Amino acid sequence: AAPAAPLEVAFAADEEGAPVRCDTSRLVAGRFPIPRQRTAVSKSGGAPAPHEIDTWDSSGESLVWVKVPSLNRATEITAHYGFTGDGQPPAVAATDVWSNGYVGVWHLGQSDVPLAESSGVSTPFSRKYGSGASCGYNGPVGNAIDFSRASGRTGFSAADDDDLDGFESFTVEFWMRKESAATAYLCILQKTGSSFKDNFSYRFGSDGNDVLYTSISSNGTSVLQNSVQHYPALTAGEWTHLAFSYGKPNYRTAVWQNGTNFWQNTGYYKLVGGDTVFSGNGTLSIGAPEAISNASAYKAQYDELRISNVERSADWMKATYDCMAGDGFAAYYAKGDTAWGDYNRKFDVTFPGATNGVVENFPVLVKISAANIEGFSYADCQVANGGDLRFADAHGTLLASEVDTWDPDGVSLVWVKVPSLSSSTKITGYYGCARPHPVASTNVWSEGYVGVWHLNESDVPLAESSGVSTPFSTSHGTGASCGYTGPVGKAIDLSNAKTQTGFSAADDDDLDGFESFTVEFWMRKESAPTSYACMLQKTGSSFANNFSYRFGSTDGDVLYATVSTNGTSSAAFMNGVKHYPTLAAGEWTHLAYSYDKSAYRTATWQDGTRFWQDTGFYKMQGDDTVFSGNGTLTIGAPVVTGANPYKAQYDELRISRVARSEAWMKATYDTVKNNDTFTTYGRAKENKKGTILFFR
Repeated sequence: AAPAAPLEVAFAADEEGAPVRCDTSRLVAGRFPIPRQRTAVSKSGGAPAPHEIDTWDSSGESLVWVKVPSLNRATEITAHYGFTGDGQPPAVAATDVWSNGYVGVWHLGQSDVPLAESSGVSTPFSRKYGSGASCGYNGPVGNAIDFSRASGRTGFSAADDDDLDGFESFTVEFWMRKESAATAYLCILQKTGSSFKDNFSYRFGSDGNDVLYTSISSNGTSVLQNSVQHYPALTAGEWTHLAFSYGKPNYRTAVWQNGTNFWQNTGYYKLVGGDTVFSGNGTLSIGAPEAISNASAYKAQYDELRISNVERSADWMKATYDCMAGDGFAAYYAKGDTAWGDYNRKFDVTFPGATNGVVENFPVLVKISAANIEGFSYADCQVANGGDLRFADAHGTLLASEVDTWDPDGVSLVWVKVPSLSSSTKITGYYGCARPHPVASTNVWSEGYVGVWHLNESDVPLAESSGVSTPFSTSHGTGASCGYTGPVGKAIDLSNAKTQTGFSAADDDDLDGFESFTVEFWMRKESAPTSYACMLQKTGSSFANNFSYRFGSTDGDVLYATVSTNGTSSAAFMNGVKHYPTLAAGEWTHLAYSYDKSAYRTATWQDGTRFWQDTGFYKMQGDDTVFSGNGTLTIGAPVVTGANPYKAQYDELRISRVARSEAWMKATYDTVKNNDTFTTYGRAKENKKGTILFFR
């Protein structure tokens, strides 16, 4: 059975390290063994890891913070519960979770004051004052406090503690959900006395233009201020993780948003000599300080406030955000036979054909069928359309995946993002689960892709899979159709297309403005054109109006690419036998064009092999980029006088804002065309049950 009390949960580790939030909601009755040993140990035999129960809900989701000795993709800890030994379960000090530089940690999840302090170093928020401050709002980590209805001098205050000031280096962080824009100077967090020049140490707030800022003082009366361009603009109604850090040795100031460095400067603040953040007897308050008559609270919700007397690293800040915000950050898997406890079946996939060099974060194509995978049956899946098919790497980490085509009577196609692809890579597919792990299919295409269209729909819109740009929402002209059999599922067919016929996608700023880029697609030529013919372009009402790039052929059926940096003229025109292959009618070919600005290197590719390359042939200099206009992206011919489509079928169009490597292009071709030798599928078998938690 699930734990009856928090004391029965113990997380094992080896030594001190970073705290990690654990979601115990997947500790399902009947899925986990109940150990009878008195001491919970890790796989290396260590003592129980420090952990703190943040929220315990015996009928829902419980949240536990665990201090992990070393956090990386291979980290694993084990949860033991159901203690049946003599005496009490092993003692664990919750405050030890926060011993690595934290001087104040407030989860803000209580139903009223006091709002407990978890590090054991400083003081709780013991007083609530004013009108409109409340507790129990649903936050990113359990409950949060709410100032959306606060009026004037309203807030929560904690008594002065010497650990909360006097820093040389420090980090302040919290989650915030803005309700509405600030129209006056408003208060978020501060440690001050009866005014902002009395026992004043630091303050976070906003000006009358809703611009966030930080003020700090080294003498209690005068301030150094950081504002305007140094903080992100918040979106109303969205939770954002904000942090401010200062490192004395390098005089480095940084602002963080959602785990990413938003702004950084060396010497902007400079507490020199023996100066530190003022150590006075000011009160710490969230919202507006009670002792200042004209102070008003910023209307927002707040959660998970932390203050440290160290400057946090970029890796620390990213992990801090991800462990609270990322559904895939912590995963719950079985031990021993490497599987997830809630999944009934599994099979392994390896890539013996990936011999052209290691590529990272690569989308591979997995073909699911009874013929490909011995022992596989669609009847074992518990969610329609492949909804319970999930993949993990050798460490058990959940991988991003997207179902391209699901065919219960034949072959299903799934794209899986593999962290590191080589001939030794192995991933495992799991299925047969009524409540599978959440997975974002767009994450498959996060490695530089700005447009990915599988083109397998039966009609428009033709969906865009990266989540960055727009679908092909309309077709125009005569003779364009969908549903042709392509190299990856279905494809679009322009073999019978007439003048000004094609598929168009609305303008998106992500589809131009590149410095480096790659454009690629599969193409099956029907017949040679007798005039200039269009394959793909982003242009306006003519080829000299909002023109960014164009791919097509001349009247001699010679392929070309042309690119513009000003929207009206071509910065480069690649035309001729030596630059592109000659296409054979009736055969699918993978074509690609790439440009690497760092080396001014232009390349064309056919079937995963570089066909032509030159350095300096096309040379964007200085700040030049591919023209960023409002032209429409079209496959086939745009609605431009005299434009004719290249009569062919097209599949798997992708646009990236990076120049792809040789190994990447070879794997892109092989995972599709040579899948039967590039990929090997193991036998489907029963999935064993057990308990282990892996973190990535």
